[in-house]
Amino acid sequence: MKKSHQEAITEIIYNILQMPVELRTAFARGNPFDKLLRSYSEFTSKGDALYRNKRCVDYYPFSENALKHYKKFDTLDGLHAEHEVPLSKIKQELISGKFKSLESLKRYMAKNNKVVIITKSEQKIIDSEFRSDMPPNGKSRLEYFGIKIAKSTEKNTLKSK
Repeated sequence: MKKSHQEAITEIIYNILQMPVELRTAFARGNPFDKLLRSYSEFTSKGDALYRNKRCVDYYPFSENALKHYKKFDTLDGLHAEHEVPLSKIKQELISGKFKSLESLKRYMAKNNKVVIITKSEQKIIDSEFRSDMPPNGKSRLEYFGIKIAKSTEKNTLKSK
């Protein structure tokens, strides 16, 4: 069976994380690591592009306000693809060296490397306090600011339909 895009990216990351610490650290300094992390959530499981593409409405959860905006204007302009967990936090966790198996890394990535479509004004609210951090109370950044996911998009995933 062919691997999904997310499985392939996770396997690439896992192999990078198995490199000696000095190579892993050097790789983490640059943009290539960030691009891998973004690639995980910017494509469907079959590899179809989602970023700034209208097909994302079938794959990403949308905030209630973002879905209203999309339905009213039929455009992604004015909307923002926000990672639920900042990529800098995910990267920091991956570099820590605690992932000893590919399976544990797959579970972590599936749980944490998710995108939600929000409005630009919601993005500004999140970035004002938690651009690169998570709230200290254990809530997600969206929950912390009362940004609700539209019910009709709650079950959206990167799995190709």
